[in-house]
Amino acid sequence: MTTLPGTTTAVARLGFRYAPLIFPAELLVKANAVMTVAADLYALQETDSALDTCDREIARVRERFGDSDAVTGARAAAADQSARRRTAEHRARELDDQMNDLQAKLLPVERKLYGGSVRQPKELEALQLDLDMHRRHGRTIEDHQLEVMEELEASAAALTAARAELQTVETAWQREQDELRAREAELERQRIALETQRQARAARVAPHNLSLYERLRRSKAGRAVARIERGSCLGCRIVLPTTTQQRARSGLQVVQCTSCERILYAG
Repeated sequence: MTTLPGTTTAVARLGFRYAPLIFPAELLVKANAVMTVAADLYALQETDSALDTCDREIARVRERFGDSDAVTGARAAAADQSARRRTAEHRARELDDQMNDLQAKLLPVERKLYGGSVRQPKELEALQLDLDMHRRHGRTIEDHQLEVMEELEASAAALTAARAELQTVETAWQREQDELRAREAELERQRIALETQRQARAARVAPHNLSLYERLRRSKAGRAVARIERGSCLGCRIVLPTTTQQRARSGLQVVQCTSCERILYAG
């Protein structure tokens, strides 16, 4: 048998002659153990909820790994401007080749026309017509060359701007990726600590109570244990029968809500 702490001193101080209140030691141990189970299950639930939150945050962080739409768009824009630049350069080389070919054809005609070797009027007329045609073609090529030069200048400016924008976007993206990796590492450390805490707290609970908790956690969206507040179960918000409240607070057994079946915690 066990004396309720403080009862002997209180009785003597008041001058009573009655014997102090006596409780069986095994009853006190049992009540404390059951109340500890409810508290331990509630603490375990808090750890599990923190683990769930941590897992969701890790998933969100990992979803953001990889190229962003901004990076993809900036790379595509830079690639497009680079392709335009290459097309203009290719066109410029083609026009240069055409002009060189034309000059190669034009020089013999001019030599014949102005060198004095040809004297027949009809032949001279034919040479003049040929020379005029080549010169018209040359002017056309020159016009195209001017257009291509403008295109080269415009494409060079656009390519420079696109590459600058890409560098800015990629720098910001790389900084964000570094921050995400750091955040992931921190969350992983938190998760390891929480998992260690969970193992320690689960080890304090008897297997049959842990099995009940796990079953309720699966069926109750992760909330297997509900606190009692102002006589109501905070899991389903119904007012609990007085006897249920008394049983939960007495600590003599694990008590479940009569409506939602969650384990009641009166702490």
